[in-house]
Amino acid sequence: MYGILRRMDRWLSDHRPDVQDALGPPATDEDLDELLAGLRENGFPEARLPADLRAFLKWHTGLKEGCDFASTGFFSRRNPMQLDWIVQSHGIMLSRLPEEQRGFFNPAWVPVFDNSYSLLCVDALGTRGHKPGQVVFVDFKGGESRRIVAPDLNRWMRFFHNVLEHPEGRRYYLERDPELMDALWPATYEIESRLLREVCPGYPIERTVYEPNRARPSPSGR
Repeated sequence: MYGILRRMDRWLSDHRPDVQDALGPPATDEDLDELLAGLRENGFPEARLPADLRAFLKWHTGLKEGCDFASTGFFSRRNPMQLDWIVQSHGIMLSRLPEEQRGFFNPAWVPVFDNSYSLLCVDALGTRGHKPGQVVFVDFKGGESRRIVAPDLNRWMRFFHNVLEHPEGRRYYLERDPELMDALWPATYEIESRLLREVCPGYPIERTVYEPNRARPSPSGR
């Protein structure tokens, strides 16, 4: 993980120093202890933070206050989250868990990246029959998608670095005009989907809110 983060630093320094300058400070061991304590207050299980997640947070946490909007949404159109927002978001998701949707958000999922409609989380426990550390996509505006995007954060970061090194991916991530970025995004999304499958064979794994062994509620709620 530290190797891929060093490569990310070099890429950002060479191509997008504005994004590098916008990234927040590294977390300390004490910061991560406080993060874990806050998550536990929300109902996080007796599990450790995965090593890849700890390494990532010791690289950068969130974005600096007041950073240029053009520097945000860089990581596949998402922002890294500040530690306090990780805890708050984790608590908000659990508080919105309706009884009939127990698979909506698992207490072991730690939010890492967000945008206006979704989270990328790292699973500290290994839910849904997979090993700890998997990266889970959560649509938090009521959608049912809970895709398992990658087996761990290390490989997700490697996939994203490969996107940055791809000519078409680089074209998108070097662009700073929001309108041009929107026009380029469909082609970039296709590139990201292909490179994800190459770096993480067998992923993404499609899942929904509803666990496989749970019947989907009828429209009447019965």
